[in-house]
Amino acid sequence: MNDEITSGRTLQVEEYYSDEEDYEDLDQPQQSIFQLYDHDDYFSDDEDGPIFRQATEEIINTTGQRTKNYKVLYGWLFGSLLGEGSYAKVKEVLHTETLQRAAVKIIKKQRLRRIPNGDSNVKKELKILRNLNHPNIIHLIDFQYNPLKEKIYFFMEYCVITLQNLLDLAPDKKLPIHQTHRYFVQLLNGLEYLHQIRVIHKDIKPGNLLLNAEQTLKITDFGVAEQLDLFQDNMMCTMANGTPQFQPPEIAAGDSDFDGPAVDVWAAGVTLFNCCTGAYPFTGENVYNLYEKIEECVLILPKLTNDILAKDWENLMHGMLAKDYKERFTTAQIRKSIWFKRHRLALEEDFFEKVPAIQRELKKNSSSCYAALCRMHDVPSEEELLPESPTINIMEAINQISVTDGEVYHSEPMLGHARTASLPYRAVLATSNVEVADTTSLASRRQSKSSKSKPSRCKPS
Repeated sequence: MNDEITSGRTLQVEEYYSDEEDYEDLDQPQQSIFQLYDHDDYFSDDEDGPIFRQATEEIINTTGQRTKNYKVLYGWLFGSLLGEGSYAKVKEVLHTETLQRAAVKIIKKQRLRRIPNGDSNVKKELKILRNLNHPNIIHLIDFQYNPLKEKIYFFMEYCVITLQNLLDLAPDKKLPIHQTHRYFVQLLNGLEYLHQIRVIHKDIKPGNLLLNAEQTLKITDFGVAEQLDLFQDNMMCTMANGTPQFQPPEIAAGDSDFDGPAVDVWAAGVTLFNCCTGAYPFTGENVYNLYEKIEECVLILPKLTNDILAKDWENLMHGMLAKDYKERFTTAQIRKSIWFKRHRLALEEDFFEKVPAIQRELKKNSSSCYAALCRMHDVPSEEELLPESPTINIMEAINQISVTDGEVYHSEPMLGHARTASLPYRAVLATSNVEVADTTSLASRRQSKSSKSKPSRCKPS
């Protein structure tokens, strides 16, 4: 904690921990220094008071000890940054006890105040997320609030990529039909669940749809969602929110109220159109021009050359993107459509594992928290070990060991038994040291170790 009294005797107390340097354990809520002393004590000239100037040479670390370069908050080990928005950022975290991998959404209330209805939207999102439980809805694991730093932490399940990022990397910014169909089925399942519990998302788009390593789609970002009253006789909403390209004609026309489920169905139709064609059904030079085209709703559908059910897809698009919300398809009607019900054969490979970011996620120790976990336990990570390890040919080193006729080599023991004369990998690394000149001594040590070890239950090979 850094304290400084300016010449005007104005007290400036910085936060205990900054974003880059708060590598401390904050499992217990920190107590503000304003709760420890009276207000008058801050302006006392007595050197024994709570605030006094400290010489620079006393602050410099002369012990030579390595500082902690990891961060643990509320039992979660923090990893690298995954994304950042106007008032929040997302980082990867790992639970220190269960080793559960998750993502944390960090919201600063200072930035939240600059956004209209920002604070109320966050409270509303938290209230909605706590009541959701569906495989195609993002799961809220934990929630924490730090009053000292005015930061809000949403700990949610970890996903590898957003559908929008996947589309941006795909050829022609569109996905194979069978892959799009699989994602759309999951999207409809999630929307149907939300509407059954009277939750209107109001911002369905590829940027708010996440995919985990198993390609399970998750609906996320309930910041502008609305929970309707259970005793309300209809599903009408009055507050319009969301992305302009995904807004229906009734919102573009400025209607005072609109049907909530019909808004989500329209946005899901625009999402399906985007995944199949790589474009949007309506575009404009600016928002006003875009809303004019959406209000007119002159829908022009391109021909899908890679789908044998192109005509059925067009019928589904006309139903989901109908101008009149009363004539627009419901989720039940979408399920009855031929394009939705017909199973798709994977005629081409999914565009998923080809993405470099996803390839890294599928590898061992892909978590960005792995290096921090190693530093936490003072164990070198693989990245720190590989440059120091010698590069040798293990088989070449073993083949040059002189083997006499009297030597007996046992097979590898089972778990729980004493180690036999099998050559361990670290022994080869330690004795060879890149050069294979000392292999004879290696064989002698191997033979002596074999004589001292307990006999294995396995028969000699």
